[in-house]
Amino acid sequence: MIVGFSEIEDISGNRLTLADTCDLKEGDRIVSVSETEIKSIEDLKNKINESKGNSIKATVIDINRSSKGSFTYANSY
Repeated sequence: MIVGFSEIEDISGNRLTLADTCDLKEGDRIVSVSETEIKSIEDLKNKINESKGNSIKATVIDINRSSKGSFTYANSY
């Protein structure tokens, strides 16, 4: 479950969060990345690091709207 956001700096020097770039909100839950189940923050960090800067596709459950969606994050930092 997403409980907060950290800012990252992209290659252009812009400071942003996944909330800004992927329309995520506190309370959403990332359930998979690249078809691999995410059970912990460590799982998520590992999948992002494994991407080596390439885009990742994540599946998210929005518990406020009880819906499921996905986003692709272009890791550009």
